[in-house]
Amino acid sequence: MPRYKTPIDQLLREEDVSSMLSFATEQKWKQDALLICMCWKTGARTHEISELKKEDFKIFNDKLQIRLHTEKKGESNSFILRERTLEFARPRGVELDLYVENIVQHVEELAPGQPFFDFGDRWMQKRLNIIGLKVLGREVCVYHFRHSAMTREAGKGHGTPDLMHFKGAKNPRSVDGYLHATPYVVK
Repeated sequence: MPRYKTPIDQLLREEDVSSMLSFATEQKWKQDALLICMCWKTGARTHEISELKKEDFKIFNDKLQIRLHTEKKGESNSFILRERTLEFARPRGVELDLYVENIVQHVEELAPGQPFFDFGDRWMQKRLNIIGLKVLGREVCVYHFRHSAMTREAGKGHGTPDLMHFKGAKNPRSVDGYLHATPYVVK
């Protein structure tokens, strides 16, 4: 877990991310828009996102499942958490989730075995910084999305085991540094 704590004023709000997504879409930066969607919905690490392939997604009428390759090692240096699957609802009508639907549309266009992104970790960080500076007036990194996603999920009342799964954590203590929610909300 990173040794720093993201100040609460650095967390991304829905409005911030929506503005970033609108900007990327207006610029016709499809890969950037997809990166924003993935970061906002999953709170995943860059290497987890860059390793995604078409087969890591399962699309249903009412939900989207994303299998992230976590590769978390324990003290014995053996893998204790190789992957985790996150599930997102696909509401229809007025409640349509544009983040999820952008991901679904892209996955449906991919050929079998094709990577979700053609770029690596450094590209992701560079692009988020560029968009953050242009739209929000500050650099934005994946960990801003990660902290924001964890705080958002904690604020919904998810318990520590759910948050550990969402984050890909092996230890309950490792979730604490990512939570900026009111403590009584977290179970």
